[in-house]
Amino acid sequence: MNHSSSQRIFINQGDGQHYVDRYLDLGLTQGQKFPGSDPDSNAPTISQPGVYSYWLNNQWIIETHKLRKLGIQTPLVGSITPYRSKPQAVEYRGQVNVGQIAQEKKIIVTFELGDNSQLRLRDRQEFRYVGSPIELAVDWPLEHTYFGKLHISPSSNKFGFSPFLDRHGMGWLALNEDDLFGCFYHTGSQSRSVICSEWAK
Repeated sequence: MNHSSSQRIFINQGDGQHYVDRYLDLGLTQGQKFPGSDPDSNAPTISQPGVYSYWLNNQWIIETHKLRKLGIQTPLVGSITPYRSKPQAVEYRGQVNVGQIAQEKKIIVTFELGDNSQLRLRDRQEFRYVGSPIELAVDWPLEHTYFGKLHISPSSNKFGFSPFLDRHGMGWLALNEDDLFGCFYHTGSQSRSVICSEWAK
């Protein structure tokens, strides 16, 4: 299992021929706060007006879409504080301004986005820390801000975003004689367990 790409868990439906992807609804997404925020080779659907943020392969994208329909004034202002990575803007379209502030060992990325604009960021060190914890601070309404393919909205204008668990393997085991299967996955330096209540014997 690769921590730098989208994952799938295909479960057989009992006939040996039909499989259903249960990755998200079993709670196995790498981004626990924002399910469906894993890196993917396909961008999420962007149809409703709002601000969209997602990983596309090894780039983190922030995109605005038809904000005028919501009456939201632009430019939108935000900052990204990484904890291990050193992000840099690699591409943008529309009205985008990007700056940097050196603070101790961190480089804070500041940005302004106009309507129908897009900012793409990646790590300077060849994506060594794809998925490292970051803190995002924004000044715009959160009810129209969406993360990942499930369009999850954050609950605060300043929040941590730690999308990936760096999983290296998973195992399924029935424990506690409670008719439930437990899923245990190893993250390299620590282990984490999830009990999938939908998985009755």
